Amino acid sequence: MKNTSGLRLLVLLSPLALFVGLLAWLTAENRTVPVESSDWVGSGLSQDQRPVVYPANKDDQAVQTAFRAWLTTYRSADEIQRTALLERGLEVAAQRRLRMARLIREEPQQALREAIRFDEYEALPE
Repeated sequence: MKNTSGLRLLVLLSPLALFVGLLAWLTAENRTVPVESSDWVGSGLSQDQRPVVYPANKDDQAVQTAFRAWLTTYRSADEIQRTALLERGLEVAAQRRLRMARLIREEPQQALREAIRFDEYEALPE
């Protein structure tokens, strides 16, 4: 049996760290990112002073759907099937990582809604 007490503590404290980081980011000056670049017209900021806006990918929701589908399949698969699913899992996880980074910056509540549960985290390959 693996010693997972350190991992469990990390998983339990991660949401708190995420919340504190988001709170600090949201309360810092000039951190709000407009939905559209036209929101900055007349703000007095030059183009290079304006924060970068990361638009949502048109297939953004498809990334979440693909990850959830993969996770469901992986969790119900046997060991042989899981080995075959690893490569696809790495692909969808990399895409999801980019999506989650954008959501944390722009839509933190949605990022929290899409976070995986602890039991899902435990089922992921190491």
